[in-house]
Amino acid sequence: MTREHRALGDLVERPFDRRRVVTPSPAQNLDLSELSDLAPELAATFATIASDIALVIDRDGIVCNVSFGGTPITPAGGDWIGRAWVDTVTGETRNKIEMLLEEVRSKGVSRRREVNHTSEAGTDIPMAYAAIRLGEDGPVVAAGRDLRAIAAIQKRFIETQQEMERGYWKHRQFESRYRLLFQVATDAVIVVDALTMEVVEANEAALGMFQWSAKDAPGQPAGAGIDAAFR
Repeated sequence: MTREHRALGDLVERPFDRRRVVTPSPAQNLDLSELSDLAPELAATFATIASDIALVIDRDGIVCNVSFGGTPITPAGGDWIGRAWVDTVTGETRNKIEMLLEEVRSKGVSRRREVNHTSEAGTDIPMAYAAIRLGEDGPVVAAGRDLRAIAAIQKRFIETQQEMERGYWKHRQFESRYRLLFQVATDAVIVVDALTMEVVEANEAALGMFQWSAKDAPGQPAGAGIDAAFR
């Protein structure tokens, strides 16, 4: 058994102390250099239990290994091996990969960053990555989450919101035209509730004809002020 396997075994077999939970920063408290030779195995483990994809990146930013947690997020994922990681994403998110790699080199661990991978289908694949460095000169393991489901929900939410806004402004325009027509009409106009047969609103000409005030008109019987013979 190599010392790398012993180190990994120690991490797995070490008893869990419920009285004290420690979450040290890999960059400050843990030397993970002994696990550098196990980077592909660790990537496969991350992909299986905690992410949709895990990559092993060398010190030059080249993809050395690709592991999927289930169905590959893209058939071209295997073709990333030997390519620069930044070349697998869209132009507008290249700088995020560069910042992630710079951060993991200097601190040993990176924050979560969202990028878009290019695909042969022409549709970008949104992903969220966080990474850890295995030792000072060791490889980087980056675990990624597929954000397509979340992106689809966000897109649908935006479309629904836009549809509601269009409906709102359409209603406002209709209401404005109705209000303008209601106000400028020289004939008496009364709006009546079809169920209760009570006046909802009356224009100025109707108020003058029936001698109502704008405050008193709502709630009046529709036949109020009309001779019984003509109701």
